[in-house]
Amino acid sequence: MPIQFNVLDVDAIFDDKVASAQYQVTQEDLERGVLQFTGSSGLTSISFQLTTYYAQ
Repeated sequence: MPIQFNVLDVDAIFDDKVASAQYQVTQEDLERGVLQFTGSSGLTSISFQLTTYYAQ
């Protein structure tokens, strides 16, 4: 199942949606430990650091 996220510009009057995306995380993403996306307009790039916990 892909993850979905929205980036908002939050202010006192109105919350503007800057960007939104869906992405299917892969095993390679988990091994790298980071998701990085490039964009356009007001959002040039965004990175998410991944931390994985395994339960026994």
